[in-house]
Amino acid sequence: MRRIALTLAALATLAIAGCAHGDGPQSAGGPSPSTSPSDSTSPLPPSTPNPPSTTPASPPLSPAAGELTLTGTVEQGVEHGCLVMKSGGQLYLLLEGDPAVIKPSARVTVVGQPAKGLITYCQQGTPFKVRTARLA
Repeated sequence: MRRIALTLAALATLAIAGCAHGDGPQSAGGPSPSTSPSDSTSPLPPSTPNPPSTTPASPPLSPAAGELTLTGTVEQGVEHGCLVMKSGGQLYLLLEGDPAVIKPSARVTVVGQPAKGLITYCQQGTPFKVRTARLA
């Protein structure tokens, strides 16, 4: 009798462990009642709405959390292709952004984030990743 109880306990443990990993048996009629067809193909849980598009039609100029808004005149850096701008007494190396807006001698307002740990060949200014830019 004890051998039968141990065998049943072992089988129950294996069945529960198999269900926890999604390896348990399923009926031939399709997915188990606790899942739906979209659960197996969607990378997001069903309660999570679809993520917003990463490229909005016209990005807002208001800063998001951790972002700064800077205004100043763009200047050519000491290295070829490097553009810098002074704002608030600080020199920033402008990275990314719209090249039609961010060009030498243009007065611009940019929104983005400092990237202090980023190493560049420009050798001047705090690297600043521009998210949006417009003429000031």
